Amino acid sequence: MESILAGSLIDLKELKSSQDLLLVVATRSINDAIKKIESMARQHGIKNCPLSGIVATGDGKIEKHTLEYIEVNKIPLIRSELDTYGAVISISKIEVKINTSTPWKVQMAIDLIQNNVDLEAILNFSKLA
Repeated sequence: MESILAGSLIDLKELKSSQDLLLVVATRSINDAIKKIESMARQHGIKNCPLSGIVATGDGKIEKHTLEYIEVNKIPLIRSELDTYGAVISISKIEVKINTSTPWKVQMAIDLIQNNVDLEAILNFSKLA
């Protein structure tokens, strides 16, 4: 039982293989979740922080220790007025794929590449190889 994160379905095996893949979404339990993740990582020799981000929901207080952990590990943190369930539902509705059903995203990607990537330099460099 100690290898299970409270309020989640993440077990130790997943924690070990989920470097930079875990998102914590929590209200008042955020401090306990961070302490548990930190403790499990330390106990099992996980050197890099497994978190990709934190969504602090509701009006829960973030303790100094948690803020220090976030800062040291450079974990993106956002706060939402939604409760945890509402935040998870909103996150699950976000579409991040670029495909034919999102032509505006395709055009934005093309524009970003055209304006920010030196394709000619990449092509010239690839010819040298």
